[in-house]
Amino acid sequence: MKAKISSRISRIDRTKLEEVIPLRTPLLVFLDPSSLCNFQCIFCPLGNRQKAKESGRKRTFMSFEHYKKIIDDMTGFPDKIKTLRLYKDGEPLINSRLPDMIRYAKEKNVAQNIDLTTNGSLLTYDLGEALVNAGLDRIIISVEALSSKEYFEISKYKVDFRQYVDNIRHLYENKGSMTILIKITDVGVKGRDQEFYDIFGDICDEISIDQITPVWPEYQIDEKIKTSFDKDVYGQALISSVEVCPYIFYSMSINANGTVSACFVDWEQKIILGDAFSDSIVDIWNSTKHKALQLAHLEQKRSGLAVCENCGQLQYGSPDNIDSYKEELLSRLLS
Repeated sequence: MKAKISSRISRIDRTKLEEVIPLRTPLLVFLDPSSLCNFQCIFCPLGNRQKAKESGRKRTFMSFEHYKKIIDDMTGFPDKIKTLRLYKDGEPLINSRLPDMIRYAKEKNVAQNIDLTTNGSLLTYDLGEALVNAGLDRIIISVEALSSKEYFEISKYKVDFRQYVDNIRHLYENKGSMTILIKITDVGVKGRDQEFYDIFGDICDEISIDQITPVWPEYQIDEKIKTSFDKDVYGQALISSVEVCPYIFYSMSINANGTVSACFVDWEQKIILGDAFSDSIVDIWNSTKHKALQLAHLEQKRSGLAVCENCGQLQYGSPDNIDSYKEELLSRLLS
């Protein structure tokens, strides 16, 4: 197998947040080209169409004009964003302007790296080459199963598995400097780890098996899918409960409808900091509303905050922990 066993989030050489907070420029920006998804995965809150509808979320995709306005705003940050992630809730390949979006962000030089996560079902030879030519630095492909039949059982979407694998192989053979990571969940692989490695291990750069975990606020995973959660997303031992959310200090999430969420796991879009279509991205990042949320976490008031108090991401998926620095960071923010 050529691919390195890795994970989509590196815990090596991470920026020490306690040394850089407060940040003039976010390190990571999630920007969602599409809140639409062709999959209805059994473990995803947005896969439950009724649940998604009840949340009041708008299912849409971002226009290229709105996207350009947001990227233009980002040039106003004092520093380059470390990673622009063209993904949040939906399937980015649904947006036909995705290659243009990548190219425009590259031309504006707003980020050191541009990446995205996709289920890969809409990938074709031509689209893959368009993503490479546009300058995409990294693509994370979420494989959901190891056969067409199992794909439908998990995603309620018909996938020609042989063609699916072939499309990824073609992308790998023509990827240039792009990095390709392929991941699957423990629910999707069903213990057939070696079969997964045999199929995909020679057509990607990195490969991983993630754990399905209860990270989504206000959403419970059906016991028929999984009952035991004794590892984190990356298959490692669980950390003790984290009180201070690190994500709100270094990242921001822009939804396809223009609203700016405080965190990427806010799938119901309950904590909105502003509107990227009408407000300045820089102003939203520096807003009193954003700062108030950060102060609330540092003052140990997370348990009283909607979304935050029921978030499992900090125990099951966060690679950072700044709890022991909260007093020092609170002093910095107040000054």
